[in-house]
Amino acid sequence: MTNKLPAILTAVVLGGSAFAPACGEVALVAADLQSLVAVTQPGWIGMGGSVDTVLPAVQVLALTSSGSAAGLTATLACDTTWNPRGLDRDRAAVVGTTFNDVVSDLWFTRSLSYSLTLGGLVQGTRYTLRAWHNDSYTINSGAAAGGGTVTPTLTGGAVVAATNGTITNLYGSQTDASFGIAMLEFTANGTGATITMTRSGGDFTGIPVSGLQLTTLAVPEPTAFGLACSSIAIAVGWCLRRHSGVHYHYVRFGRGDENHGSPGDLRGGSVDHGRAGQRTGC
Repeated sequence: MTNKLPAILTAVVLGGSAFAPACGEVALVAADLQSLVAVTQPGWIGMGGSVDTVLPAVQVLALTSSGSAAGLTATLACDTTWNPRGLDRDRAAVVGTTFNDVVSDLWFTRSLSYSLTLGGLVQGTRYTLRAWHNDSYTINSGAAAGGGTVTPTLTGGAVVAATNGTITNLYGSQTDASFGIAMLEFTANGTGATITMTRSGGDFTGIPVSGLQLTTLAVPEPTAFGLACSSIAIAVGWCLRRHSGVHYHYVRFGRGDENHGSPGDLRGGSVDHGRAGQRTGC
């Protein structure tokens, strides 16, 4: 029979994907930056504007329900203005990834950096920001001309881990690995923090921003956490027991016969050979 144990353990321990919140994480901000003619990534919030509209430099991002409940604020800012672009201005859809609709459209600024200022953070709590920088322009490379690197820096916290992102001009069939996602994981040392993303390299004076996602580790209620842990322990224990398929082989001395699965009359003593019986999956 098919052994399902590894799949169960993977679901319990790992969860998530390259861009979605991992098991035990919740998204506080999930901003899909786009024009009005666009498809919003499922579970995200579309931040749109007409392709003929120039948006002010400072934009307050909409929050997920978890972000609102946490009392979070998120403000996106650049030095100039924001220019929405989407499928109605020579951009093409991306397919084959887990974040197709995020990277199919964008806002770009003619500044070489932008910032995300967060409020309502909880001191000592760990947060992770991920940012995508793709321009799916089909005429030329658009705001992604020459590529380049996006480097995240932090003010107002302690950096746990950071990964530079890459600026891409991709559309059509792609994979998650084609996109260099900028990532900054940090611990808040107060109620506020600012993450700055800076472009280096490339032939375009500016930076395309396709989407921003801020996550944090969920803290379940004690009762719910206890029930969840108990359920996981029971499920894993049951699977391990079924998976091992141990068939105890007892021998009754003095009678010469064998009893499979039950000690029976052990007047002459017993020997447990521990012989593996039929293997059964769970």
